[in-house]
Amino acid sequence: MDLPQLKLIQDVETRWSTEYAMLDRLVSLREAVAAELSASNVDSLLQLEWKLASGLVEVMKPFTDATKECCGNNYPTASMVIPTIHCLEFGTGVPFARYLLKTFRSRFPMYKMDDVNVLCTMLDPRYKVVVFNDYETQHAVNLLKREIKVKSTEVAKTPYKTQDTLKFGLSGSTASSKAFSNPYAWWKEHQECFPSVAQVALRYLSLSATQVASERVFSTAGNIITNRRELLLPHHVEQLTSS
Repeated sequence: MDLPQLKLIQDVETRWSTEYAMLDRLVSLREAVAAELSASNVDSLLQLEWKLASGLVEVMKPFTDATKECCGNNYPTASMVIPTIHCLEFGTGVPFARYLLKTFRSRFPMYKMDDVNVLCTMLDPRYKVVVFNDYETQHAVNLLKREIKVKSTEVAKTPYKTQDTLKFGLSGSTASSKAFSNPYAWWKEHQECFPSVAQVALRYLSLSATQVASERVFSTAGNIITNRRELLLPHHVEQLTSS
């Protein structure tokens, strides 16, 4: 059987993504698992159960990918919140997907009207107003105008330019994600074209606050510092956890 040599993954209660990883690996190794169970005289999963597992993997994959993208540490993630939720709203007809979508919408009922996230999305050249309808677009433009006006009073050297808002937000195409995967690089190159908007972007394009980074550090430290490695010096532990 010409299959990659992979191990099955165990589910971890404190990390929901491991349930997806467990099912995804199980489905990908279906033939090998079925053969091993058959050789050991153990009943394999039924056809319906395999189909259910495959359906769960298909539904959960976008959520797993979105979680990984929004938990990054090297690029602004706050501007990804609205576009990510918008894309996740388009589910499949699987009953589990419909239930998940219903729960999802009840948790984020008015996510496109959150002022901070709206500004973050508007100021990201990859998104701007692409996921907003006409009313939401006007709301985003008004928010940006207000922020530019406030910023112009704080920084006397930056004149208040309403046309900057319209020119940036509503004209031209958005920057391709391939060419400008990092919005900071795009703004560094175009800040002179939209000086008023650039001042606001400098304030709002940031990382969303999450516990992911700290949890990863504690998990890594827990695997490094054990009863058999009690003599590790503090600076060695710092080197190992930060590598």
